[in-house]
Amino acid sequence: MSFVSQVIDRVREHARIDAEVDNLDVNDLNGLGLTRGEMRKIAHMPQEQIDRMEKMAGVFDVKVDSLRASGEQVEVVRRCACCGENGACKSALANGASAEEMTFCPNASTYRAHRNG
Repeated sequence: MSFVSQVIDRVREHARIDAEVDNLDVNDLNGLGLTRGEMRKIAHMPQEQIDRMEKMAGVFDVKVDSLRASGEQVEVVRRCACCGENGACKSALANGASAEEMTFCPNASTYRAHRNG
């Protein structure tokens, strides 16, 4: 596949995702506590960022099921999708930083609250 074909496929995929988000009922979005823009950011999160979010929870010794059960999972995902600290996050996780060093993470306090949960 040529570079141009890859770009076109990526643009089409973004448009498809945007159309799906645009078709979501506003009541469903409100029920999740998300704006359409926040849902769009979540829908466009690359798998690598999702994986980092789960690794970060692991640094704090948080079980994802604990977040799910508490109802805070959507908020955690929203914060990660809207976070501007991707570089710091990648670097900290790659270097094996401790939970105490993850002060930049907007989910740190939530992860601390669910430690060993």
